[in-house]
Amino acid sequence: MCGLLHDIGKLLLLKLSRDFIKHGVPTPSAEMGALLMRHWKLPEALVEPVQFHHDPDSAPTHTREATITYVANRLSHRYGFGCPTDDANLLEDEIAVRAGLTESMLGDLDRRAPGLFQVARQIVA
Repeated sequence: MCGLLHDIGKLLLLKLSRDFIKHGVPTPSAEMGALLMRHWKLPEALVEPVQFHHDPDSAPTHTREATITYVANRLSHRYGFGCPTDDANLLEDEIAVRAGLTESMLGDLDRRAPGLFQVARQIVA
């Protein structure tokens, strides 16, 4: 669920962008996502991982969930799932390695990701 919602704040930023630009108040999309999710009264177990998915070690109580959301986000960028592709080596990412990502797992994901992406595209089409 956190993976699906992790960038929800971008929707709010798009809707309110004129106000933020007008007042010169930069607000990260993760912060806006958390604000929106709290407004919707979603549980903190979902809100906090979304809010801290770029810095999971800063999550006050749901660090594990924020870490998983962080790794899922990094993997989405690795494969270009709904975002530009990022070629950064995840095995050099301290958080991803600490979360348990191994060379073997990454190799398996690299082999399976294109097929999973195609299945997802067919479902959405």
